[in-house]
Amino acid sequence: MDVNPALTVQVLTSEKRVDQLSPDEVIASIDPKKVEILQRYLQWLIEDQVSCDTQFHTLYALSLAKSAIESFEVESTSQEPDEGRLEETEISDLGGNSIFQSPVRDRLQIFLQSSDLFDPEEVLDLIEGSELWLEKAILYRKLGQETLVLQILALKLEDSEAAEQYCAEIGRPDAYMQLLDMYLDPQNGKEPMFNAAVRLLHNHGESLDPLQVLETLSPNMPLQLASDTILRMFRARLHHHRQGQIVHNLSRALNVDAKLARLEERSRHVQINDESLCDSCHARLGTKLFAMYPDDTVVCYKCFRRLGESTSVTGRDFKRDPLIKPEVFEAAPFLLPSFLG
Repeated sequence: MDVNPALTVQVLTSEKRVDQLSPDEVIASIDPKKVEILQRYLQWLIEDQVSCDTQFHTLYALSLAKSAIESFEVESTSQEPDEGRLEETEISDLGGNSIFQSPVRDRLQIFLQSSDLFDPEEVLDLIEGSELWLEKAILYRKLGQETLVLQILALKLEDSEAAEQYCAEIGRPDAYMQLLDMYLDPQNGKEPMFNAAVRLLHNHGESLDPLQVLETLSPNMPLQLASDTILRMFRARLHHHRQGQIVHNLSRALNVDAKLARLEERSRHVQINDESLCDSCHARLGTKLFAMYPDDTVVCYKCFRRLGESTSVTGRDFKRDPLIKPEVFEAAPFLLPSFLG
């Protein structure tokens, strides 16, 4: 008897049930030939019921992968598909009666990217011998196989933009160098991809070591393709080097000025006589120990211990509000130390 997939799924996922069906029992009862019903039910469990069961995630990924392989094989063959076989396995994406609105490969790719609960190695084993290269790249990425991902994106799919984006995701300059090596020496009899290599150098050459790039470039690479890009790399590197020298020299000059200003402040003298008073308690200083703050206020040592070395009697906190004396030090704010006499 023919079964209406949409109606079947509606019955299985109905929220009007008092007692919900056991997912394991439902999955076991679905006819293996009714692939779309199984996939739609698993999708409902994962997306609508927010199931975190790794078994359901893996089963859904495997089912989508199997359907994607069969769909790809049917679409790529030049012969007429076996209608009886298609009806038996119900790969409805090839017909007009699918309960899904998007192609199976789109659903597979989205799920592989969005879920972290399925077993990537199990799915990879299933599609290893297929032509689902983008799906393989997604799985290798989850497994941390950077080289294999780059090989697929750059050499199999020849998607330079995706390969460069993946290098940016890795975040290391050596990833771009590895990609450049692949373009210049693709292996397996494949011709060097000089245009892709030039694009890579144009977009990311400034972050690479020019000498290392020159050592990597193939002797067979047409010089006119890369000359402008390589010249720009050297100019950028020279510019950065000169900028670094300027910053270094400025820093040294500022450091010298700061040391001179500090020395001058610490060597200042103040004249105290019998009439000199503490600016805080107004007691006569006489022969007492005293301290002078950067704002020239003078306090006895007792008040200095009470106020602290960073806050003068005026209430000014020199750590938060440094005192700048243009005639002494004009380059940057500098906190002058207390002077004990």
